[in-house]
Amino acid sequence: MLQLRDKISSTRQMIATSRILKKIARRYRALFIVNDRLEVAAAAGADGVHIGRGDVTISTARAVLGTEAIIGASAGSLRAASCARADGADYIGVGPAFRTPIKPKIAPLLFHSMRLIAKIDIPVFAIGGITARNISVLKRCGISRVAVIRAISSSGRPFAATASLIKALAQ
Repeated sequence: MLQLRDKISSTRQMIATSRILKKIARRYRALFIVNDRLEVAAAAGADGVHIGRGDVTISTARAVLGTEAIIGASAGSLRAASCARADGADYIGVGPAFRTPIKPKIAPLLFHSMRLIAKIDIPVFAIGGITARNISVLKRCGISRVAVIRAISSSGRPFAATASLIKALAQ
């Protein structure tokens, strides 16, 4: 799955970028979703949207995008994850799993909490500070899906970094 996370571009630019990314995703038989921006996801015909804390509700996203759309939700606690599941989220993004400079003021979740969230009956993706070296910790918590930004984009060798992440997930 490919997600567009863009906190600075205009709506018009994000829609144009989303249309390009959707074509690339299709070429590789991947899903394409937009982070936070329901109106961009709808205008670009994305497969879905990821709803962050403080964004529109899951029911609003479902009403706009339809029943077949993928609606993901961020959760920083078991309670938030359970509520997102009850509200109809298709998956949960949980974190931060580890310290991350993207959200430096938010403490990582306790591994005990991650183990409990991993038992929710929809897919759970860990996010935040994830590298190929620390994926094994997540797997011990029962989480086998990850969302990454820096591990690939800051590596200098994105294809090799992606291969390392895939290998760590498969072990």
